[in-house]
Formats: sequence, C-alpha cells, structure tokens
Amino acid sequence: MATIWKTANGFIIPFSKLREMPDEKAGVVDKAQLISIRSDDGGHECTPLFSFDARQSFEMYAITQKPGFTAQGEPHPRGTMA
Repeated sequence: MATIWKTANGFIIPFSKLREMPDEKAGVVDKAQLISIRSDDGGHECTPLFSFDARQSFEMYAITQKPGFTAQGEPHPRGTMA
C-alpha cells in the first residue's frame, strides 16, 4: 500500500487513478512501420515509439547511435524527464 501511495504521489496523480483500467488496449508496434529521424551524418537516429499522449503528458523514443559517435545538443526544458 505504501509503495502504491508513493508512486501516486511521485506521478502527482490521485491514488485511485492507479486502479482505473486504461481506455485503450495495448498493441504491438511493427518497427518497419515506424519513421526514424537521422542526423545529417547518419550517426544518430531517433525513432518515436508512440506519439505524445496529452492525458498522460508522455511520449517515448528509441535513440540509436553508431559506435564512437558523439552528439552535442541543447539541454531539455526544466521539468523534462529523460
């Protein structure tokens, strides 16, 4: 019970929300259907696994880098979880 309470507090959601069933069923994503974004030099690739969900304020990507590749980027906005 304490772990579930801490989880709800961590996600800043009501405790009862963790007991609700999702509206949508889980599905399988075919990687061949996903569109990746590659860096100009081809060393870095970002593939969205699913689009932004406004209800959960969440999205997920797969990041792939070639061995030895380095990338420089701007920091994420404050409050972004990586």
